Formats: sequence, structure tokens, C-alpha cells
Amino acid sequence: MIRHPLSALRARAISGILLLAVGAGMAASAQEAKKSVVDGVTLTRHTVQIAPRFYVPYNGTDAGIRQRFPQGFPIAPGSGLTLRNRDADGSLWFYALTDRGPNGDSPDLGRGSRGPDGADKTKAFPAPDYVPKFGLIRVRKGVAELVSVTDIKTAEGVNVSGRPVQAGIGSSGETPLTEALQATLGFDPNGIDPEAIARDPDGKHVWICDEYGPYLIKVAVDSGRIVAKFAPASGLPEVIQFRQPNRGCEGLAITPGGKLVMAIQSILEMPDIGSGPSARHTGKAPFTRLVEFNPANGATRMFAYPHDLARYGKSKDAKIGDIVALSDTRFVLIEQGKFKADGEVHNLLVAVDVAGATDLTGKKLADGLELEYAGDLGELSAAGVAAAKRLEILDLRKKDAGGKLLYGWLPEKAEGLALVNDDTLALINDNDFGVSARIVDAAGKAIKVDDCKVDAAGVLGGKKCKGAAPLRYEIINGSDDEKPTRLWLIRLPKKLMDYRPG
Repeated sequence: MIRHPLSALRARAISGILLLAVGAGMAASAQEAKKSVVDGVTLTRHTVQIAPRFYVPYNGTDAGIRQRFPQGFPIAPGSGLTLRNRDADGSLWFYALTDRGPNGDSPDLGRGSRGPDGADKTKAFPAPDYVPKFGLIRVRKGVAELVSVTDIKTAEGVNVSGRPVQAGIGSSGETPLTEALQATLGFDPNGIDPEAIARDPDGKHVWICDEYGPYLIKVAVDSGRIVAKFAPASGLPEVIQFRQPNRGCEGLAITPGGKLVMAIQSILEMPDIGSGPSARHTGKAPFTRLVEFNPANGATRMFAYPHDLARYGKSKDAKIGDIVALSDTRFVLIEQGKFKADGEVHNLLVAVDVAGATDLTGKKLADGLELEYAGDLGELSAAGVAAAKRLEILDLRKKDAGGKLLYGWLPEKAEGLALVNDDTLALINDNDFGVSARIVDAAGKAIKVDDCKVDAAGVLGGKKCKGAAPLRYEIINGSDDEKPTRLWLIRLPKKLMDYRPG
């Protein structure tokens, strides 16, 4: 049996931090670790070797995509992370997770071309048959390498895809489009968008949660087959169906006692009630939900994780990246989002304690509304609800007096967090398969994707969509800051359990 890291590895401290970096188009080559110490935090950086066989092939006919991605799209194993084990020689093995696959932001559908339930959002999928997968990353003798990947399949052995689910629970409200913006791909009833992974204590399964449902999925390690799948109102609390589109479950931890804790990425989004100055809405909700699920009996509880409202321009700007369990009630999570003070994205490591938090199940405000209609924590307290306690450990985007990033963390998406031992965390970012998207006119002038509309045939238009004809939608390379997949093992100056939220 594989034990929880704080018990299995407590006696075998691991020094340093590992950084796995996957550069788009980077040939596999051994690159040894780089080590630094900043403010008592030890950082050791590795570059993970990614063999070309793991790249995602582009099978379409777009010459621009073929030129920009000659080897295919670089795989992005940074949506989730969990430690599998440590070998006697000190080698570390991590399960790493991809999300739904290469995709690009794309224009809304114009009138007459709307998707299910009248939804007008879209997403372009240049590799629409991509199968979400988990992989194994090994770190040995100063070299990190992706050594294998396993496709995720239905219980019947059919490959899932990352294309959206149609209308109903699990729908993201998006219509999948080709790279030519044509609505010919179709939805996938088995579609998932994996965002977090946790190792089951039996060593034979991993648990995965996603943004669509959000779903909680148990997967056999040897075959990749789904052996159990839970959804809102089908094993999970019904209220989490109100997650914002593409902001479902973003973090997943398994406690020493065997319970799973799902972190919903952002505040829930519920319909406005009333109108005018007296209207009630959930846009100022001061908390995100943590959902506890007991796989032994299916019991669930929910807790309120309070983010600092004063820091963000809007409450929904606060996001959770991932979560790990230190005990049955103590956790560390990633909180991230754009701060209104400087307009920049910050990535925080936060210690959380739910020991004194109220189970939100069945709880309502004094007027009978869901708790998300509260505008501050005082309203929750008046309803008899105590939120979890939090303590910030560090800000990965902290700057020195000269404005330089103190720790060197560049990407916005810190999405995978793993517990290595009692003072060390592993952190990985999502590089989005090295993909971005844009619209340009015949003169090469860029037009905001959001300024345009598209019809079912892929023709661009709209009042703001102006430029010299013809307009072109292009799948392009992502920014240099985002393309590498960085995984850091972060050794803190004291044990994680010594950071006590109060």
C-alpha cells in the first residue's frame, strides 16, 4: 500500500526543489538541476525531457499550424500533479495530468448559429480527437523525464475526448469548432476536462476531477478505464452544478483518512434575483467551496474557503489552482488571480484549516437564499456559518525592491500541487499545449477575438470585427512565459504543519 506522503516520507527528507520545464518544440536533452535559496526557500529547477512521441499530432490541413508546430503540439502535463512514490535511490515519481487538449479562444456564434440552450460561446479544437491522459514523470540523478502516458477511457474501453458535453449538467455552454471555425465536430457525451489528480491509497487507482461537470472520476492505473464517475446531484452536492463555465473542480486532495477534497475553482454563479438597486446576485460571494467526498460511503460535506475580497477587482477573479492534504483537516492550496492594486496575476501558497468550519450542506442565508448571495463573511456569520481559516505562506510572484520577481515564477497558471514530504511541495504549471489564437486582417493587423462573431460556416463578422478583408483566424504559438511547463519542488524553511492558520 502506498501511504500518504507525510507518513511515508517523513523520515526521508528531500532537499531542494524540482522545476520541470517543457519548451514547445524542444528536443529531448538532459538538462541538470539548478538550485537557489531565496528568503529561506530552497528552489531546485529541472527541465523535463519530453520525447517527440508524446507530442499531440496535428492531422488537419492548415499550413500555418503545420509550420508553427512541425512536431505537433507539445503535450501539457501540468493540469494536475500527485506524488506516486520515491525509490530507494532517491528517484521521485509523479503522476501528471493533461487537460482537454489543444484549444484556442474563438469568437462567439452569431445569431442563427447558437449552440445548445441558446449558448453562443465557442472553443476551437485543432486536435479534436485528443484523448485526455495522465502520465508518469521520473526525476532521477538530476534529470527529469516524462516516461509514459495513459489514455483515459470509459468503463467500456472507449477513448474519451476533451470536447464539451452538450446541454445539461456538465455543459460548459461552448460549441466545439474546427481550426477553421466550422461547427462540424459535434459534442462528446463522455467529454471531460481534467484538472486535478490524486493517488488512491490502494496504488491501483487515481482519482481525477474536471471542470465540466464538475465530475469526480476514479480511474484504473493499469488500463486508464473509468471505474466510477460522480456528478452534481449524482453522488456530489447538487449546488456545485452552478460552477462558472470552465471553472469546475480545479483541485483535488486525498486525506490520510482516505477522504477526497475537491476545490471548486471560483465562486459559484447563480441567477440574479430581482432587479434594480435591490437585486440580489452572487458576484460578490466571499468564498469558494471545498467539497469533501467519502468514497467508503458516499457521504459529502462542504466548507467555505474565504479569499481576500479586498485584493481582487471582482470576487470571481480569485481562483484556486490545486490543493493537497497535510492531515484530515489541514491543507495547502494555490490561490491565484489578478490583484487590483498592481493589475498583475499573483500565485499564493496558502495554508488552510477546516477543523472549525461549518458544513455548508443545507445551509442558507436568513432570507432562504444560497450562501453565495452573501456579500461578505459577516452575512455568513449571521447565518451561523464559520468559514475555514487561512494563512498565506508565500506569494510566488513577489517582487524585490527593483521590481524583479523574487522567486522567478513566470507563468500565470500554477495548476498542479503535490506533497513530497513535511516541508516540501511540488508545483507545476499548465502550458496550454503551447497554443494561443488570434484574428488578423489582410494587412496583419490583430483584432480581438472577442470583438468578432462567427457563423456556422466559419465566416467572421460583427460590428467591432473590422479590418482589411479577408480576416483570418489563426492557431499560433503561446507566449514564451507560458510555453514551458514548470514544476517546482519548494522546500520551505519550516514544516508545513507549523504554518498554522488562525
